[in-house]
Amino acid sequence: RNPWIEAAIRARNDMFAPFVLSSNGALGARANAFLKQVFGFVKKEGRLGMRSSHPRRASTWSTTWFSTFWRQRISTAATATSAAFVDRVLRADQAAAFEGPRSRELHSRFP
Repeated sequence: RNPWIEAAIRARNDMFAPFVLSSNGALGARANAFLKQVFGFVKKEGRLGMRSSHPRRASTWSTTWFSTFWRQRISTAATATSAAFVDRVLRADQAAAFEGPRSRELHSRFP
């Protein structure tokens, strides 16, 4: 429990739903439930099809549905974040190798 988050929730009479993703972009149970709630609201408002809800954007390259579009965006963001982290580790290892004797063990590229 985080006291700052709990205080913000109480001050706004709100709810906190952790939005958890696995390293490959799979959603946690509460994140999935939250998205289903959002998608239900969007559908009820008649905006599930992106052609009608986003008139300037006829579609994306892969979908015209709001729910599919956002699931793809979330998964892509998780994958990009993971790739950036791996790149940071590899660059740190490369820099450590150039410095001479290693002060720490290098990370394996292949676990």
